[in-house]
Amino acid sequence: MQRPYRIPLLLLLVVTALAWAGPVSAQTDPLSVRVREAQLAPDGGTRVVVSVTGPATDGQVLGAGDLAVLEGGVAVDGVEVTPLLEDQAAALAVMLVIDVSGSTVGEPIAAAKAAATAFATEFTAAGGLVGLVSFGETAQLLTPLTTDPAPVRAAIEGLVAEGETALYDGVAVATDALAEFDGIRNMIVFSDGADTVSATTLGAAVSGALDIEAPVTTVALATEALDPAAIAALADGTGGRVIEADDSGSLAAAFDTAAAAVASQYVLTYTATPVETADLDLTVTATVAGDIARDVVTVTNPRIAISAGPAPAVIVQPLTPAEPWVLWAGLGAAFAAILTLVTVLVVAVRSEGESRRLKKAFRVHTNVAERRRQRDFDPAALSRRAGELIDHLPMPAGFDSRLQKRIDRAAWPLRATEFLSIQIAAGIAGSALAWALTGSLVFVPVGLIVGAFAPRVVLDRKVSARSGAFMEQLPDTLGLLAGSLKAGYGLVQAIDTVVREASPPTSEEFARVLTETRLGMPLAESLQGMAERLESEDFGWVVMAINIQAEVGGNLAHLLETVADTLRGREQVRRQVRTLSAEGKLSAYVLLGLVPAMALYMFAVNPSYMSLLWTTSLGRSMLIVGGTLLLGGVIGIKKVINIDV
Repeated sequence: MQRPYRIPLLLLLVVTALAWAGPVSAQTDPLSVRVREAQLAPDGGTRVVVSVTGPATDGQVLGAGDLAVLEGGVAVDGVEVTPLLEDQAAALAVMLVIDVSGSTVGEPIAAAKAAATAFATEFTAAGGLVGLVSFGETAQLLTPLTTDPAPVRAAIEGLVAEGETALYDGVAVATDALAEFDGIRNMIVFSDGADTVSATTLGAAVSGALDIEAPVTTVALATEALDPAAIAALADGTGGRVIEADDSGSLAAAFDTAAAAVASQYVLTYTATPVETADLDLTVTATVAGDIARDVVTVTNPRIAISAGPAPAVIVQPLTPAEPWVLWAGLGAAFAAILTLVTVLVVAVRSEGESRRLKKAFRVHTNVAERRRQRDFDPAALSRRAGELIDHLPMPAGFDSRLQKRIDRAAWPLRATEFLSIQIAAGIAGSALAWALTGSLVFVPVGLIVGAFAPRVVLDRKVSARSGAFMEQLPDTLGLLAGSLKAGYGLVQAIDTVVREASPPTSEEFARVLTETRLGMPLAESLQGMAERLESEDFGWVVMAINIQAEVGGNLAHLLETVADTLRGREQVRRQVRTLSAEGKLSAYVLLGLVPAMALYMFAVNPSYMSLLWTTSLGRSMLIVGGTLLLGGVIGIKKVINIDV
């Protein structure tokens, strides 16, 4: 059966996914935290070096309130946070890798040289080490790591743009130079084009930087020759960041942002209670401007020889937003949506109290003020206003009638506008709940979609269950009709017997037919309406047989018995098909359930590993492709296992 909401749902999912993935740019980079180094001392002292990157950290110096540490799931108190450049025991080095290919001739290379010179001067003044690698036709180390900015500035001044682009070779040369440095290594790569002549591959360049734990922050000048995928792979693959400059005039700001990203590294020191375990999971959580990021590493525990005292209580990190107002706002919106939902449901079920209020409204001597008070507080008025608002929404032609028909098939006492109100309220509640639980707007569209379509899924399941029950009861129902006709009853009396003797939903549907007939509708028309409402091909044949018998005459009881035997045979075939296809359906459920089950398991075991799927552009693209393939698999498997009889 075709369901009209599938196409808009699919389009909404695609648009949401594309908007979520987004282009590779500095503005869409999420908050990221990475443990660069962890040293545990036997006496309980710990020194952890972390880098925190993302637009929210630009120009900010984080403190103890922004960074939290857990050891084995146990929160650590007394964490001291010191910027890495201010720590006397730390050494921080940056290798500048500058593109001097022919495409940078003129304003680009001049702006890049000025920005790199300013960076080298300021970074060495803060206590860091800077080196320089250039790449054009070939890549070469111009200045090894040094704290003296003079040779670096001189080398930058002598850069001349010409030739091809050996981007990956430049990263490889910088990797070799940084490998000899004993400290925290970083790389800033400037380029405006794609690699053209490197002997080193992209994979080898990323792997080399990973081996020496040197994140690559890429400053990309947006040109037609730029390869965004390669630039993003260098950054995402090494734990770095992409910073785009729209034109040469933006390069100075881009290098300032890169400097802030490199400088956003901190030393966390604390004394923790010894824990008797050989391997210790160390979790560092950063909270900046409402965004939350965490990294988990496993380190060898040298404190195992020390007797552990009573362990502090384990603190489970809740998946909630950092700002309390976000949680309260989300819960408030969810409460409002649920209140609207309950109001609509109260209006839909016509209670005796409503009947009494209706009677009061028609009393001649009712006080005007009392009538106004009842009107102002009557939930039915709210329902009517909501219905009028929904009626003005743009909808496909015939949408209301199709939806109302499905609601009638489910035997729900609702109008189409009331059901749409429930969907809207559920969508608001779902989006608010997703926002309150995750603290991220990324999951709001997901909550909106799930909440809005949850009532429709429940409706479809109710319709399917009710239709299946009616079809199973139909042969016995026809037998009961035939028996009543043989006993001398008329057709209307036979239907009345079915209403009294049969079980729902058969009794409910025939009761409606009987009521319509008593109100003056022709019996044939009422039965035809019942067949169209149920969308039952088998019952349509029954109605056709009754109408033909009414026109040409004949033994209706015998005809109904024949049709009943035919339907019993068809039902037997259906059951055989369901039995034979049960194994295939179970296999389909297992295969389709493995993906979310494994994803939830991996997220529970190693959340930082799974977080790459939604915190990096490559991961988001993989999620979109994987979700599309999974959706295609669902459609294909459903075509195979659903056999129409």
